[in-house]
Amino acid sequence: MNSSPHDAVMIGDNLNTDIKPAKELGMNTIWLNKNNKKNETNIIADAEIRSLNELAI
Repeated sequence: MNSSPHDAVMIGDNLNTDIKPAKELGMNTIWLNKNNKKNETNIIADAEIRSLNELAI
């Protein structure tokens, strides 16, 4: 498969171990924030959801 990071989306529940590395690779990111935690980091996901049910397939 020939694809670039810009063609991929990372969905993760941890800003430091999921979202940050994906952003560094140039991927789009979605933070799965199930517990409605306040983001107290400088890591900003492209989108934030509370449940995987929020994803449109």
